[in-house]
Amino acid sequence: MRRPSLTLGLVPFAVLAAACSSSPSSAPSTGSVHQLAASLDPSQVVDPTTGSTVAVPSSLSGAAGTFTGTVDSASRRLAWHLSFQGLGTPSVVIADVHYGATGSFGRLLVRLCGPCRSSRPSGTVSVPATGTSALVSGGAWVTVNTATYPNGAIRGQITSH
Repeated sequence: MRRPSLTLGLVPFAVLAAACSSSPSSAPSTGSVHQLAASLDPSQVVDPTTGSTVAVPSSLSGAAGTFTGTVDSASRRLAWHLSFQGLGTPSVVIADVHYGATGSFGRLLVRLCGPCRSSRPSGTVSVPATGTSALVSGGAWVTVNTATYPNGAIRGQITSH
């Protein structure tokens, strides 16, 4: 009498195990990519101690900027582009993203550049898990600071679309 082959009995299990396993490098991203944008101007700057908007100084009357980017919720990577003008001298010191709703001040979410070496910087940075949801839900803003205006020369609320 012949015994059934044990090898044939294990084949379905091997196929099932291979189908269920996946390599992290070949697995598709399960998160979604969100498009982000903000228009920056001096009228949106908020004083960090009082929480009120700051009067626009005449030296910043022509200051403006734009922020665009994408954030991937799976990799928690923010790819960003910034442009600004009319900030005077000295040149830009830093650009940051902070947590916070429109008209409020909040803690730092991520530094974009510091010092920013051009008026059109760009890059990619990692964001904390809470940062991804803040960026997508409108709970974050971007600011450009100079030595003259260390709390912000221009600011804009980030929206997702």
